Amino acid sequence: MSDYISTTAGPECDMHISPELYECIRHFNVMPHQIFPVTVETNKDVREYLWVHLYGPSFVDSIDFDKSSFIRTEWTIPQEPISLESFSQYQQLKSQDETGAFGVTFDSLTLRDRSTILDLFFPFPFDNTIFVSERLADDLIKSNYTGLSIEPTDKITCALNNETDR
Repeated sequence: MSDYISTTAGPECDMHISPELYECIRHFNVMPHQIFPVTVETNKDVREYLWVHLYGPSFVDSIDFDKSSFIRTEWTIPQEPISLESFSQYQQLKSQDETGAFGVTFDSLTLRDRSTILDLFFPFPFDNTIFVSERLADDLIKSNYTGLSIEPTDKITCALNNETDR
């Protein structure tokens, strides 16, 4: 049994993690979340995990929509680039779609400034990938937690004084 296991108990951005892994990440800047104890049983083992439910509608407040690049989706399938000026505009477009097919993902997100940078988050509602900062990734790798798949990305940047900082 690994420290991280994928979950179908909630959105794909939720996690089942070992208490030891949670002890590590709780010392970082993690988006708002709730924790629920869960028991995972296999044929040979019973282990206590934590179900971490990430939520964060306020994350959109940190996005610099003018400097970000978005793609309209239909039933989550990318269609064409779309310009978004704000989260309110996204909500308005979403509310006009009676079928539920309309969505938006991103090519790149630019965050307003370093104070909005989280060490662990998912960019709700534009993607359900869990992103971690380089400093958290380094700590996770160094600590040898199991079950994690960490890949570098340049899809999220931070705007500082009209410059982009990763």
